[in-house]
Amino acid sequence: MRQSQHSHSRGHSDGRVAYAAVCLAVLLQGSACGIDDRTLTGDGVSGAANGGGSGGAAGNFPLGAAGDDTQVVPRCFYLGSTVETGCETLVKNAGFGSNVASWSAEPLGISEGWLHADAMEDPDSGSIVIMNLNYKEDAEAATGTNGGGARQCVPVTAGQIYDLAADVFIPSGQGAGFQGVQYTSVATLSAFYYDDGACSGRSTSNFTSTPVDKTDEWVHVEGSSTAPKESHSMAVRLATLKPFRQIMFEAHFDNVFVKERSAP
Repeated sequence: MRQSQHSHSRGHSDGRVAYAAVCLAVLLQGSACGIDDRTLTGDGVSGAANGGGSGGAAGNFPLGAAGDDTQVVPRCFYLGSTVETGCETLVKNAGFGSNVASWSAEPLGISEGWLHADAMEDPDSGSIVIMNLNYKEDAEAATGTNGGGARQCVPVTAGQIYDLAADVFIPSGQGAGFQGVQYTSVATLSAFYYDDGACSGRSTSNFTSTPVDKTDEWVHVEGSSTAPKESHSMAVRLATLKPFRQIMFEAHFDNVFVKERSAP
């Protein structure tokens, strides 16, 4: 898995970075919660702060592994209806031009919305906002984390390689939590493989990108994963992972690339 940083940025980063691995979030001193006053529409998402993360990974490998040291995931931008050659993607509404159609927020405390701002600063496009509102104060939640995001189901072929990429943005000014403690959350691109064709059967494996915790800068994540035996569908997830005791966490996603290629 590689992670590269996109040149577009705004504001200033806290500079104190740490990121959570699977089922772990790092406590960190940070800024108070800030407000994003740009246009935001959707399922109860307010114009506030951002974040994300996801679960464990299996069957992942860095680009150039698995005997293929020449394969490079293309850097794709989805603006309007034209798609460049090589950037064809299995997901619908990959660039969130005007809405979040085809993407569904996962249940239990996850909201999605559309923001009129994207990774290319295109005035005619936008991005999806994922907000994780799962907050608990009880003692059992003191060290617990909660993952969730928006997903889209796509068909896959067992044994084939799937290249995945996306751009992720986390606004600064987040982290406020229980009794004034400051927390850090992360955002990831992830995928779960299923043995049925509707992403509702038995999960056979999963993929998770490098977690992103850098703020006020679009970060590009990419990687590849092989669909396990008996897999027929894959839930592509734009995901967040936050401590239960952090009040809320929001992340933006754009340019979601998913493409099949034959194993070498």
